[in-house]
Amino acid sequence: MGTIVSYPEVCANAGCIRGKYESGRIKPYEAFYGIPFAEPPVGKLRLENPVPYSGWQGYWDATYPREDCLQKNYFLPNAPIKGSEDCLYLNVYRPSTWSRKKKLPVLVYIHGGAYLGFSGNPDQFGPEYLMDNGEVFLVTITYRLGVFGFLSSGGDGVVKGNFGLKDQQLALEWIFNNIESFGGDSGAITLSGQSVGAVSCNLHMLNSKSSAYFHRVILLSDTALTPHIRYTQDFATQYRMVAKIAGIVDWETASTSDLAYQLKRVDGLSLVSIDELFVFLFTPTVPLGPCIEGDWDGAFLTESPYVLWAEGRFSQKPIFAGHVKDEGAIRNQSMNLTTQNLHR
Repeated sequence: MGTIVSYPEVCANAGCIRGKYESGRIKPYEAFYGIPFAEPPVGKLRLENPVPYSGWQGYWDATYPREDCLQKNYFLPNAPIKGSEDCLYLNVYRPSTWSRKKKLPVLVYIHGGAYLGFSGNPDQFGPEYLMDNGEVFLVTITYRLGVFGFLSSGGDGVVKGNFGLKDQQLALEWIFNNIESFGGDSGAITLSGQSVGAVSCNLHMLNSKSSAYFHRVILLSDTALTPHIRYTQDFATQYRMVAKIAGIVDWETASTSDLAYQLKRVDGLSLVSIDELFVFLFTPTVPLGPCIEGDWDGAFLTESPYVLWAEGRFSQKPIFAGHVKDEGAIRNQSMNLTTQNLHR
């Protein structure tokens, strides 16, 4: 007889899901990889607000991670291009040693990477240390990066921007609505992130819809008030610059809506490289990031975070703030390289 393979299974509001048992570092855990929370943001859905996933028949195969979001990762040697536009998935981890007699608190992690690179997938942010604790669920999410996640045509609302943040918000909504089926406590969700992941967490505190989906916040190495996020930069000029980089002939004269039509038809690999948006190496550190939108449906951020925070117009939640080891090492090294190049 062949070996009988068993899988952890969950039937949540979104549908039934089949995961995988992992041996772990010290203690085993259950992993549910690559669960879709949004429709693939491709074709007509590129450069649009995310659309909730329409569902599936039978059991979703959550035994393997899906691809990272398409990116050119300037933080790695030779800035490799990797990933796919079809990338809006999340990973749920729970300890196998959990007694199932009580719901466990949930930690949701948003990865950093200057809104340009990295991922919530296990090869970069695995759950092993937290699963050894045996007292918490972990959920890691992906969101659109670079041009795909943060391009904006400016104040006209044609390409609204903040798509990566809206992806995160939709993932938070999915977690809130489904995590109890896994055994997690939807009344005890902590939102955490590092670098621009922490910026994102802080911005979700300033958004009334997002803030309903979590209860505590851990900010590592950044906040929404960081000086390297320029919410009011000239996004309209940047929009046309991206069109130029992508090879659109009439990038200077076409309307923003016509450029959006053309940008949705450009090969993704032509959009992922944004070298010309860097004035110097890693300066600005976040060349494509959050913007202040107009007051239209689905807007994520319509006022300056500085004003909202100063006036106390945000969800008051317990916050733990700190920094990681070797804070600023990448930026320090990049500035050293820039100085060396200027003196050659």
